[in-house]
Amino acid sequence: MPSIRNGSLLMLGCEVTELSEQPVSCCPHPELHDWLHAKRSEMKSAITRLVQHQSFYRWDESAVPFGAGIDGCLREVLEIGKEMGFRTFRDPDGYYGYIEMGQGSEQLAILCHVDVVPPGEQRSWFSAPFTLDERGGRLYGRGVQDNKGPLIAALYAMKALQESGVPIRHRIRLIVGTDEENLWRCIARYKEQESLPDAAFTPDSSFPVINAEKRLVQAYLYGPPSDDLRLDCGGLFNIVPDKAYYTGARQRQVQKQLDKLGFPWQQDGERLVVLGQQAHASRCDREGANAIVRLCRALLGAGYVHPALGFCSLVVGTDPHIRALLGDVQDNVSGKLTVNLASLKMDETATQIGIDMRVPVTLSLDEFQKRMRKAVQELGWRYEEYDHLEPLYIPANSPLVQTLCQSYGAVMGVECIPTASGGITYARAMRNCVPFGAHFPHHPYQAHMPNESLSMEDLLLASEIYAVALQRLQKTSLRTSMVHPE
Repeated sequence: MPSIRNGSLLMLGCEVTELSEQPVSCCPHPELHDWLHAKRSEMKSAITRLVQHQSFYRWDESAVPFGAGIDGCLREVLEIGKEMGFRTFRDPDGYYGYIEMGQGSEQLAILCHVDVVPPGEQRSWFSAPFTLDERGGRLYGRGVQDNKGPLIAALYAMKALQESGVPIRHRIRLIVGTDEENLWRCIARYKEQESLPDAAFTPDSSFPVINAEKRLVQAYLYGPPSDDLRLDCGGLFNIVPDKAYYTGARQRQVQKQLDKLGFPWQQDGERLVVLGQQAHASRCDREGANAIVRLCRALLGAGYVHPALGFCSLVVGTDPHIRALLGDVQDNVSGKLTVNLASLKMDETATQIGIDMRVPVTLSLDEFQKRMRKAVQELGWRYEEYDHLEPLYIPANSPLVQTLCQSYGAVMGVECIPTASGGITYARAMRNCVPFGAHFPHHPYQAHMPNESLSMEDLLLASEIYAVALQRLQKTSLRTSMVHPE
């Protein structure tokens, strides 16, 4: 189930030559701003040390759980923490580590990870993926945005707090995970062996603060067979498919329908390839163009008759919220249900449709399942779940969310309102944890892509925000922030 645990969007990257307006710090602590900017070269050097490790999951003959590359990066970041004067610990088996400062009975955690996705084809990169390269004010290399750069930003925020002389009321622990891009086995081991924090945030997402992430349900719908259609389209649940294939006898008719509809296509030998635009499933209601939907519309126009074609092209294809099937499913916390049509297989034995659903956080799994099964049964089809993840929800008025929002707003000079997302972040791995940066939404998000990059100015700005947040969180009882006390 690797595709579920990470929000990967694999697509061809490009050199960033033009950026939107650079965010400017309005930091209420100019000495903090100056101290961090004086550490610019140190921070870049630290990221260079981390990027050089090919820390993606692969089996090898080493005695560590996720490969020597990941373990080497874990050891490297702990060494950096030790050089900065912090306490460090590495799990003897190599599942996790942490960097810690301060004392006290309450603990604040910053949840990070050093594992990355594989770099893909070298020819897609403009520079070596595991050698940090700076061009035009941006740092290029695998992991700079996800999550090695944000980890260093958080680490230097800890150091800035230590140097500031502000009384440190709580322990601050930067947890270093090693399996975020796959199955989160590192954090499962951590929770078995360590005390859980009273509050936490992860710099593994976007600013400002995300306090709600929708429930994830991935499922298959099984329908009747087809005598005259053989289709095998799509793939990963969490990706809007950008290609769909047809090899039947009505090539010319389907091509004419695609032209009539204005949908691009190309011929690949005997296969007709319908083209769409890839996007992440969590954004399918506002990004991407589903190639399967386009193919199904053309097949209907070419004279094919099957209920799955109508379902794909109309029920899902015209409404990513599938209101024709389920009614209006939404809440005031996280918005509307979204459905990504991920795959379609059809032959003489059955039809299988794969869907990825992001469900509003206040709707229980039991209630949602009842509604889905009833609606699908009325179609004469069968509903079968493949996987499920509980939602993340911490009320917007909780002390943790409010303090993080106030910190972001103070540095950026804007009003900060917590947001909801359909995505899945590392925050779900830990109780009382929210996503908090380090990506600024107005700049390109390039995690997992070729030519992954991060603006050095964004990195420094994120570090300022984290430093202010750490200072402010020292002034409140973290246990009043708890949503799920033990």
